[in-house]
Amino acid sequence: MHPEWLANLVLVLKKNKKDWRMCVNYTDLNKQFPKDPFGLPRIDQVIDSTTGCALLSFLDCYSGYHQISLAAEDQEKTAFITPFGAYCYTSMPFGLKNAGATYQRVIQTCLADHWGERVEAYVDDVVIKTKKEEDFIDDLHRVFDSLRKFRWKLNPTKCVFGVPTGQLLGFVVSNRGIEANPEKIKAILCMHPPRSQKDAQRLTGCMAALSRFISRLRERGMPFYKLLKKVSVDYVGRFEKVPNITSRTQVS
Repeated sequence: MHPEWLANLVLVLKKNKKDWRMCVNYTDLNKQFPKDPFGLPRIDQVIDSTTGCALLSFLDCYSGYHQISLAAEDQEKTAFITPFGAYCYTSMPFGLKNAGATYQRVIQTCLADHWGERVEAYVDDVVIKTKKEEDFIDDLHRVFDSLRKFRWKLNPTKCVFGVPTGQLLGFVVSNRGIEANPEKIKAILCMHPPRSQKDAQRLTGCMAALSRFISRLRERGMPFYKLLKKVSVDYVGRFEKVPNITSRTQVS
């Protein structure tokens, strides 16, 4: 194989802090691709659609990206260098510019017969919505039939079926409504004042997840969004007010 494009490997530590994930840096290749305009669903609409459901089932697709095959003529474009030679993917890898949009299009195609009524998905976060308990088995059968039709595989060890409440896209969802994720609140309460852009990104990410539960949170946290551009110790005093705001968050 003598590929025109050749990328470098990057090892990323997984969330469990024990295992490593092999990634490929496709920065140069991505610059040559036009952006796929296929849009992702609105997160708030996906979340709100679960309200009032008797049971929820959360699906985890087995190596979802790798279940999508690459066109034979495009495989060499994903080539990467290793100490043992150059290799390329035959299925869609992480890191490609349009991988997210492609995955969303595929999952919506697979579940088109149930989309909006029985199923919602935001890329690889898939939820089956059962409105009445007596419909639970039928809902699973219908969705599984569609997945089987497209030979789509699930990871049974990470799927959760028929629960009244669960986590979806950073929120706690149930038939009672949408609740703030306690982990997001705890993360802010345990934070130190931001000293870098990375610290500021982590803080504003947690704040964004709580914005629908705390009035004017974005306005109150505006100094920290400015930290994304420039870090200043003048904001440390403002940070000390954030735990007081988040600790009073009402979960409903």
